[in-house]
Amino acid sequence: MAIKGMWLAVDIIGTAYGKDVFIHSAGGERVATTLPRCAGQLGLGKKGEMVVEAVVRSLLAGKEVPKVDGLIVESHQIDASDGTPVALIVWIGENEPEPRPTYNVWVLDMSAMTTRTSGDDPSMIGDGREAGEERHVQYLFTWLNPEDAWGMVGGYYDALTGEDGMLIQSYWSLRPGGTDFVHMWSSCRLRLTDDGNQRTLYGLTLKLQERELVVGSPGRSPVSV
Repeated sequence: MAIKGMWLAVDIIGTAYGKDVFIHSAGGERVATTLPRCAGQLGLGKKGEMVVEAVVRSLLAGKEVPKVDGLIVESHQIDASDGTPVALIVWIGENEPEPRPTYNVWVLDMSAMTTRTSGDDPSMIGDGREAGEERHVQYLFTWLNPEDAWGMVGGYYDALTGEDGMLIQSYWSLRPGGTDFVHMWSSCRLRLTDDGNQRTLYGLTLKLQERELVVGSPGRSPVSV
């Protein structure tokens, strides 16, 4: 059995809601589906899928990781600023780990419309926030690529009308102070209190190396930046 190593980001909340491990991203790219559905795409045979499943389940349960000769496992859990576990970033493979992609976790209060970010690099948003600092969502639009605004607003509408556990996702790019673009892909889970009065989003953001988007006036062709 051979498992080519890659960094996998596991959606902890999505995994808890369903019966399968939910993969947010792999190798620095969007996946957004369950492990059984993406195993082939990730180059995992049936045995490889079973190993990844066992490793992830053990890590999430706080148990000892199953020992497999020649297999290297490294993991990093990222919690939201309120302590909620959101993401498990794990390397599983026969080769040494490559540099880990940049991941942030965030919590969005849909009543106050504020976000708090934690993780690898909260500063990449470009609004001067510190880890765990509460900021109004308007700050996310300060350097936003204009074409991404519709998707962001649509996501907020879904969060205000959706059901508990709903998955909301979007690509978005920022250009802080006119500098180079920062590209991201985010997905989040909607959580409702029992009385339905409080809606909270718990999200995971991956920093992308590049993204195809429209820059400049309408009608221009997409370019990779």
